[in-house]
Amino acid sequence: MFPDINPCVSVKRNEDFLVLAPLSGARIVFDLAHWHPTDLSNEQLGSLAYRTLDKSYQYTKKLRVDGIFTESNYDEWVKLTKQKFNYKNDRKMFNNMCDCSIIRKNSEIVIDILIHKKLKAWIGILERKTISDSLSSEEFGSEIRDSIDRAYAEEFS
Repeated sequence: MFPDINPCVSVKRNEDFLVLAPLSGARIVFDLAHWHPTDLSNEQLGSLAYRTLDKSYQYTKKLRVDGIFTESNYDEWVKLTKQKFNYKNDRKMFNNMCDCSIIRKNSEIVIDILIHKKLKAWIGILERKTISDSLSSEEFGSEIRDSIDRAYAEEFS
């Protein structure tokens, strides 16, 4: 067992999509990320977040066992996202985007709302919320949505 592995997820949202991507260390594993509509129900969002946390743990555990650390495919994800949503450039894609990180540690989940200061630059934690990891999918989704909405309101008000 790997007691020091804390599953992590990055949640990004703009006006067109919502994406949940597992984090492995400081790397976002975008090959395991998928685009979703921004109007997912709280139940869907919470269920997706729980599954993505599990993927993060499994992926990080595999990396530790195999000793394989690959370069992030972040640039490829940006390219595919721009194509999928017809963004002409990175600035259009990142315009009005907010970000939250979700970390499962012991029997708690920590949600950090991150501040987006400039293109591709996520700095500072605006707010940190700690919740139980035994919430229902609907309750978890509601907590995530509240955090995303707060980040969105703070960022673009």
